[in-house]
Amino acid sequence: MARRRKIHLLTYVRATIALTLLVVWSLAAITGFILEFSPKGYGTGRLPLFLSLTRSQWGDVHFLVCVIALCVTVVHVLLDWGVLRGYLRYLLNSHQHPDFFEQRSHIRKELFSIHNRPDEPTQK
Repeated sequence: MARRRKIHLLTYVRATIALTLLVVWSLAAITGFILEFSPKGYGTGRLPLFLSLTRSQWGDVHFLVCVIALCVTVVHVLLDWGVLRGYLRYLLNSHQHPDFFEQRSHIRKELFSIHNRPDEPTQK
């Protein structure tokens, strides 16, 4: 008989939240496209569009799905706050050269001393 794998609760919750985010934001995008490309104008809100829902009902579904997606996103950010901070710290620090200010002062010195080079003769 196969041995059951031990379930890590935090990893399980993070994976569930990530998949839920994928599904809910995909549903929000699909309902948004349905609303965007549905007929607009007077009286069209009462015509059945897709799955026999009217435009105003699709608007309600879209609003509900977006609220759920926002709540799941907040939970996701709260669970992974430490990881997010680590990513931001890495991105901010990886693009900074440690001698950035020294390089700028070196370039400035070269630019302003271009007329006083000792290897070129001065003109009279």
